[in-house]
Order: sequence, then C-alpha cells, then structure tokens
Amino acid sequence: MIFSRAIRRKAIRIEGERGAAIEQARGRLVFLGGCFVLVYAVIAVRAVDLTLISGGARSQSYAMNTQVKALPQPLRADITDRNGVLLATTLKTASLFADPHLIA
Repeated sequence: MIFSRAIRRKAIRIEGERGAAIEQARGRLVFLGGCFVLVYAVIAVRAVDLTLISGGARSQSYAMNTQVKALPQPLRADITDRNGVLLATTLKTASLFADPHLIA
C-alpha cells in the first residue's frame, strides 16, 4: 500500500490557452503514433501473408513455369603483354553439371 501511494502522482493541469495548445499537441501525437502503428501492422500482416500463407504456393508455381535459358557468353579479347605475347584467352570447353532434383 505504501509503495502504490508513492507511485501515484497528480497530473499537472495547465489552464488557458497554453493548456489547450498542449492538449492539442498531445492529441496530434497520439493520432500520429496510431497512424504509425497502423502502417507497420499492415506491412507486418502483408509480409506474413507473402511468406507463410501464399508465398509457398506462388513460389512453387513460379518455379515450375520459368525456364532457364543459357545466356550467350560475351566475346572477350585476348590478354597480351606489352610485347604482344598471349597471356590469356577464352577457350570453348564442354560443361558438365548435374541437377540434384533429378538424381535418385
């Protein structure tokens, strides 16, 4: 009981024009804070919707419909030293890879 009495404080009331301005500012801050909370709540709900609820089905259907096309490799110039001796060039080679989803 003694502890709860010590915590209680009386609110300071300011009368007149100054008090009305402070109350108006407090009301605006509460309204603005509520708007921020609402916006962040909408963003959070949308993020949960995209990732957990409908994200899995959309990403799987998107992956099934997309086709991977090999991009043409750009032609690169040979690298030579100042005397014109070839240091590096592009060689065409066969590529070997395995798709882990197709391996039993």
